[in-house]
Amino acid sequence: MRIQGPNGPTGPKKPEKADNARAVDPTERSASVPQDRIEMSPDARLMASLTQAAARLPEVRQDRVDAARRAGSAIDPHAVARAIQEFEDGLH
Repeated sequence: MRIQGPNGPTGPKKPEKADNARAVDPTERSASVPQDRIEMSPDARLMASLTQAAARLPEVRQDRVDAARRAGSAIDPHAVARAIQEFEDGLH
């Protein structure tokens, strides 16, 4: 079995030049051609700002890890199990 990419066995093809093609100055703007425009919705802007804020946070809050380790020795696993069971019983 031979696997080929989407462009077949010879690879990508080069674009053909149109007969009436001419070079266009990228700074040239025509008044008759509308320019593309994009706007983000308020929800999208909020999501972008929250994503950026989250990226600035440290991956691990070492102070919370240390506090949990200190408190870990004082936790009674049987009491935790009872609390979970009571919580689940209250759901039914």
